[in-house]
Amino acid sequence: MKIRRLLTAVCLLAALSGIVSASTRNAVAAPARGPVVVVNFNSVIDEVAVRYLGGALHDAKNAKAEVVIIRMSTPGGSVDSMRSIVSDMGAAPVPVVVWIGPSGARAASAGTFLSAASSYLAMAPATNIGAAAVVGTQGENLPSTEAKKATQDVSALMRSIAVRRHRPVAALEQTILKARAYSAEEAVRLGIANAEVGGLNTLVSKLDGLKLAASGGPKVVHTIGAPLEQVNMTFWQRLLEFLSDPNLVFLLLSVGGLGLIIELWTGGQSWIPGSLGVICLILAFDGLRVLPFSWAGLALILFGIVLLGVE
Repeated sequence: MKIRRLLTAVCLLAALSGIVSASTRNAVAAPARGPVVVVNFNSVIDEVAVRYLGGALHDAKNAKAEVVIIRMSTPGGSVDSMRSIVSDMGAAPVPVVVWIGPSGARAASAGTFLSAASSYLAMAPATNIGAAAVVGTQGENLPSTEAKKATQDVSALMRSIAVRRHRPVAALEQTILKARAYSAEEAVRLGIANAEVGGLNTLVSKLDGLKLAASGGPKVVHTIGAPLEQVNMTFWQRLLEFLSDPNLVFLLLSVGGLGLIIELWTGGQSWIPGSLGVICLILAFDGLRVLPFSWAGLALILFGIVLLGVE
């Protein structure tokens, strides 16, 4: 009897040990779930946006994020900057989702390309996408030949994006050739957008279990229960965006140059004009880093300021 009880106890202990061991192995084998990174983008598409979005995608890769959601509202911007961001999105090992939201947001002009290039496109009610016809830097119409060349160039890019992301080529190409724009309902019906989603939390839940495209191949994302990380522009990125206004840069150059001339003219009797001039010039050159400009034009502006001071 004692031997039977002893054997029973040994068997129970062995079974319990096996259960604990299996549970431990399962716990160790379960990988830590990466975060859902939400990148808030409500600005024009320029060199600052390239650095901001490119940096966010790089950080998401390092954090082994499940998915990146770009919450977008943009009037458009530079074609060159748009191409850089599209390239970054295509090379991202983490699936990139674009949500045009909240209600009242838009993905116009160059924003249409970023939206189409996403692995999954969702739009909030009362949002729109499109109106991607090519115009000049100030919104003016281009000369006929230049307009044709630029239009064909970006049309080819849009066709390649549409084919890669399985979106309707003709409907997206019409946003360029005819400046067409689509509401959220129209975009979903045409297949441009994948879904109409009213809120970010709803989108996160909707993405769970979906297989989304990434640079390394399709990836099944698990978003329910994953930590949510919000990404916003830093103070310096906001400042650089503010300084990238061409009119402001020209004003800072003019004021800075005049400040230095006044400092020299008065023989250094007051440090205020020179100090303000140097500060204005530093801010102007910082803004020029993200603006397309001609060195010859800049030299002429500075030369004109010098002549004004001599006069």
